[in-house]
Amino acid sequence: MRIALVSMPWHLLATPSLPLGILQVQTDKCRSRHEVRSHFVNLRWAEHLYEVSHGAITPDDYDYVANIGVWHGMGDWVFTPALYGTPHWRRDRYRAYLAEHGVNPGKSEAMAEHAAGFVTALAREIVAEEPDVIGFSSTFQQNVPSLAMAKAVKEIAPDIPILLGGGNCDAPMGPALQRNFPFVDYVISGEAEQSYVEFIDHLDGRLPVEEVHGLSWTTKDGDAVTNPPGPLLAMRDVPCPDFDSYFSELKKSPVSSFVKPTLLYEAARGCWWGEKHTCTFCGLNGLTMKFRSRPPEQARRHLEELVERHRILDIVAVDNILDMDYLRTLLPQLEASGHDVNFYYEVKSNLGEEDVAKLRAAGLVHIQPGIENLSSDVLKIMDKGVHATQNIRLLRSCEENDVTVDWNYLYGFPGEREADYAAVLDQLPALSHLQPPAGRVRILLERYSPNFERPELGFPQRRPAALYGHVYDLPEAELRDLVYQFDSPAVGIQESTAARLRTAIVTWRGNYPVSSLLMSRDGSGGLLIEDRRAGWPQRQIRLESAEAAAYEVLRTPRHAAALRKRLADQGHDVDAAQVETWLASWKKQGLVFESDGRFVALATNRASIKRDAQPAAQPAAQPATPGAGSAGSAGGVDGAAGACAVSFAPDTARETLEFIRTLRDHTSRAQVLPWRADLSGLPDPRVLHHLSPPDHLDAQADAEQTAALDAWRESHRYGLLHCRRGPGFTVVHDSRPGATRAETVLDSPESGSLLDHYDTPRPLPTADDPTFPAVQDLLRDGILLALGGLAVALPYRLHRLPLPIEVLGHG
Repeated sequence: MRIALVSMPWHLLATPSLPLGILQVQTDKCRSRHEVRSHFVNLRWAEHLYEVSHGAITPDDYDYVANIGVWHGMGDWVFTPALYGTPHWRRDRYRAYLAEHGVNPGKSEAMAEHAAGFVTALAREIVAEEPDVIGFSSTFQQNVPSLAMAKAVKEIAPDIPILLGGGNCDAPMGPALQRNFPFVDYVISGEAEQSYVEFIDHLDGRLPVEEVHGLSWTTKDGDAVTNPPGPLLAMRDVPCPDFDSYFSELKKSPVSSFVKPTLLYEAARGCWWGEKHTCTFCGLNGLTMKFRSRPPEQARRHLEELVERHRILDIVAVDNILDMDYLRTLLPQLEASGHDVNFYYEVKSNLGEEDVAKLRAAGLVHIQPGIENLSSDVLKIMDKGVHATQNIRLLRSCEENDVTVDWNYLYGFPGEREADYAAVLDQLPALSHLQPPAGRVRILLERYSPNFERPELGFPQRRPAALYGHVYDLPEAELRDLVYQFDSPAVGIQESTAARLRTAIVTWRGNYPVSSLLMSRDGSGGLLIEDRRAGWPQRQIRLESAEAAAYEVLRTPRHAAALRKRLADQGHDVDAAQVETWLASWKKQGLVFESDGRFVALATNRASIKRDAQPAAQPAAQPATPGAGSAGSAGGVDGAAGACAVSFAPDTARETLEFIRTLRDHTSRAQVLPWRADLSGLPDPRVLHHLSPPDHLDAQADAEQTAALDAWRESHRYGLLHCRRGPGFTVVHDSRPGATRAETVLDSPESGSLLDHYDTPRPLPTADDPTFPAVQDLLRDGILLALGGLAVALPYRLHRLPLPIEVLGHG
């Protein structure tokens, strides 16, 4: 049989479809051989919009609908004209709905003008390939687009069976889709790996329809039937996905230049915390809560296969929570590999300092930790199993380890009090040096969540969310089974308090890039705290002896009594009154955060590099001098007066390039190296803009050199030119002014080891050397710097990561 698998908008352009990738592999487990063709209609839609709008509707506009529009059904609404055959379907009503919720419609109305024609044309194209069955994967805003395409296919070829699956099809939503849209022949609810194989075997005449687990279908008598679900698959039995089709399509897509692809990776399903205590607001894993994870060796092997095959080092883990055993099994393997992978991962927020350091070392540099709130009492209401001071410790540890944190401040819980928020609002200014939330969000009532399943928790009244009335033409009774979000009367704090919270978060976000609270040890048992937080006095605070020890003890959250006991164990005889005095003083100075009687220290032991503070605020570091053998005081490098003087003259090539190597290695660690330069021999100083600029120019510098230095200081950012290592390849990312290409992959026998070879200055190859063409390419792109017949590699590996991580742009 010919099988067509379809991923409709609004799946993200930058990621392959994990369901299609898995089902592509699973097809080989069917009892007969079948041909599979995957259709990435999301890419085709972005291409179509860009073409018909003559570039006015870009992939960025697509991403706006996919990311921002998801909470208001914008992507589904765009395809309503294609589903219902009516131009401007409920447009005025939907426009008013968006305005009421303060949502910018973006270019959604212009997109909707093109939806019907696009769907009809693509349906004809897919049907022309004569598939024997068409399967759609539907999650989030893929429902209406999938239904529209399914309907269009049926109008052209009514005998082709249509199958729907995915997150939008879990029971009772899947059976409701099959019941209300007669052009959908079958729906699979739940995990589809085995059900899909059974379904294909059924169409092949090898299995009765009644034996396909989780399948909704219609009998010859018109009765709707849903088969019981099958057992959950062990993760060791879930195959590594095949993403070849996606990357093949992306490579030839007219919009590929807009897309920075990212791999999707799956090591676990379910939630080990949810098995014990499901967070009251969370509707994820409703029918598949049981936690299952891959054996660590298989998880590592699958990851390496994907990275090596596709030459991509940025990875989004789709797991809803990190398997804590991976901290001692998988993560050390990832660290030992030496590969520069960057992971986005969901974790629990009670991770300790050592845990965060392990995440960073393994490449888990972007996390969603489920912080949610900074009131311990509110966290208890939502059954998070974490204390507010643990959330603060996590934020502090992430700041120290260059780990980007994604979080929102949630409110609107039954039983929360104004006092819970007042206590936090008083202390938020002290947190300006830690990563702020994206915003504050009143919780939604989600299907499968405890708040939904147990009305006694505080949401007894509910109805399908208003957005669905703008995308479905169905009675409320049917919508109750079909939709995921529900509206319910607001509970919890008043909107006036929510408004104060919003104002405080906006202030926090504005202050974060220019704030730091850094502590250092003086070697004699004392602590020096440098306070550079916006809104606080710029000051140095010195803590001596027992007080310094007490503050360090509070790197782990503790009550006053536990603090005093810990001090006694360290040999400090301090009475309870003194401890209370310290705690009150520290809280007043914003040096600790307190919740429910527990205190945690706020000062970090390392300054982060903050994206929006560059280049004006350079990372704190002691002045450094070149290491032995790397640069001397002769020729082109003069070490007099505490700053090296560098001349780019051919007759001093080795000394100059040795200094550039030293400067490169110091910059990679965000360390400042004082130097002065004569730029007259450097044809284009922009090749060095990723390195720390000189403090001064040579006394004979002219106006052109002065302008070049000003431009250097203006554009310098950490990570502008850096390299990342993968299994069998190196990727060079270049965001310097005038860069000829944003990304260069070095993976051929001739080029793969060139950065290692030119880590130190070496002679350029002769024309008959096999590496000569590759070296010429790197010289042309400014990846190697040549002087006097020698060359040195300019990119550095990232020992630091600016916060948030997207500062690296291409990296």
